[in-house]
Amino acid sequence: MPRTAQPSNTDGRSSGSSPTAFTRIERQAHAFTRQFQASICLKCHLDWMLEVDRLKRLGMDNDALYHLRSTCPDFCVALMRFLTAHRPVTVENRIALSNALCRTRCRRCSATSNPARSSSPQLFDTVFNYWCNFAAAALYAGTGDASRRRAFGSKGGLWPSTPEQLLPLGVAATVDSLVSAMDVFPNVLLVLAMVLRQYRSLVFQEIMLQHHRQKLVHGTIVSLRRAYEDVIPQLNRHRLTVSGTKYSDAKGYDKAVVGLLQPYEPYVRILDAVVNGIDGRGPDLESFVISHEVDLYRAIVKLLGCFHDAFTWFRCLPDIAISMYVNLDAEDRLDPPEFIRTRVRQFADVYDDPYLALLSLLPALSKRRHCYGPRCGKHVHETGTKKPFSWCAQCKMVQYCSKECQRDDWKYSQYSHREMCELLCSLFSFANLQMDGKTFSEMCRAHNFSVDSADRLTEWISGSYEPRTMPAFYQEILTGSIGQRRLPQSVWECRDFDDFIYIVEQAAGTKAVPGAYIVADEGMSVEESRETERILKRMHDISQSPNFVPGDFSWRTDELLDELFPMRRVDLLRVLPMHDDGDEAPSQYSFEDSRRIRVLV
Repeated sequence: MPRTAQPSNTDGRSSGSSPTAFTRIERQAHAFTRQFQASICLKCHLDWMLEVDRLKRLGMDNDALYHLRSTCPDFCVALMRFLTAHRPVTVENRIALSNALCRTRCRRCSATSNPARSSSPQLFDTVFNYWCNFAAAALYAGTGDASRRRAFGSKGGLWPSTPEQLLPLGVAATVDSLVSAMDVFPNVLLVLAMVLRQYRSLVFQEIMLQHHRQKLVHGTIVSLRRAYEDVIPQLNRHRLTVSGTKYSDAKGYDKAVVGLLQPYEPYVRILDAVVNGIDGRGPDLESFVISHEVDLYRAIVKLLGCFHDAFTWFRCLPDIAISMYVNLDAEDRLDPPEFIRTRVRQFADVYDDPYLALLSLLPALSKRRHCYGPRCGKHVHETGTKKPFSWCAQCKMVQYCSKECQRDDWKYSQYSHREMCELLCSLFSFANLQMDGKTFSEMCRAHNFSVDSADRLTEWISGSYEPRTMPAFYQEILTGSIGQRRLPQSVWECRDFDDFIYIVEQAAGTKAVPGAYIVADEGMSVEESRETERILKRMHDISQSPNFVPGDFSWRTDELLDELFPMRRVDLLRVLPMHDDGDEAPSQYSFEDSRRIRVLV
């Protein structure tokens, strides 16, 4: 078993800036720490903006933000308190806050004259949105690989060093304050998105509470619809006035569209954080948008129709539309836009080539911040020791919270790290994650890295027995048979997991949420059948693989069902909650009630 290696100090920031270059902004930050407790000095705010712009022109803005996180954590905490404070967002209150800004002067600026009294909330709105942008940028600064693996407090003084510094009002109050303010101050979503992207384990479950989730998803749908309605008239004017000169090329035209859509970016950032945030999992998007899939899909597709290249604005948006496409009814899938057809053809190449399939999963493996010990899964922010996890000294792809977890994983029966480490070391002796797909695939073949080895790694990372089985609805696009697929009438007619979910939804009378589904004989219980206990243990083992996505494996009656369920079967479905202790609790259960359900057949 190899020794564990400590992470390096690389954090994604440049090293060419001298700390003395940030003396002025550091001094200003210390002054703002006190001001954020009340109303801030407008003159100091304007001076701050000028200094930030100066550093940006010099290309030093990212280093300046990282420097402030290192030297002025109290300023960052005060800023988060200012942004997350519960305040009425009525027009009257914002006018009052604007007038407070006009009146407030610090001791240094007390001699300067005050602006005229405001009758509009615009002044406070502008200042508040500016600081939202700044806080989001500060959270992004220095987010390299080392910071992904770093525990709270593992680097002295770097904000945030504790969850309380990041969420000074607590998780529930902070999320509630930001979500409540989003209709008036959409830039609070930039802060929430960055917290979700970098510190998912702290806030994701709070964001997924129904009242928060519904408001965020509904607000995003409304925003995308409004974006389309606002952009189309302007685009029509561009076409008429430019006469094909300025925007005669597709890229120039798409760039103009991006500029028009800038006010709507905060809503897309939330979707991007749900999909692409560190520690994100496949079912997260599906859980986040459940019951809104059709409306969100249509809003995204309609807006992306304004572009020549649908991937010009946010690359996540087309992929989000594709993810939701597979959950639509046949009538909504009949005429997918060209970007979905193109993407599915690209997916087909990945599913066909074992090396491309492996390459598509490896980046997620390298970003996972949980302990890889079997039955552990502890997050780096849950260490309690404020020390970063140690990673395997050989493959440098997996990490552990303790030597005990490393030893357990080394000899783990299903996917022992002894086996996985050897495969990874062999692979990375000639390949790396910076290679494009074609080069990676060619190098694997040139070095005789076997298909079986690639598939074994792919199974381990994805938690899937059939990781290269293309979803049925993608196959419909490739074969031109959209909506012609015969739907199963019983579980025994299910050809794959999509068919199985269809049967489940028909029986339950509602859409299924993402989660792990276990099929067993209706007449048997955990107490009555050792076979059922074996099934539950096997499913638990499957779920322990890194980046396991429940439901991604195909459910084929001639393979997986026969392997896992060698018992009598009936066509009756009943839905039960899946408890952490694995016990059964028969009851009427709604799909909307929980993300963790069990289906017994």
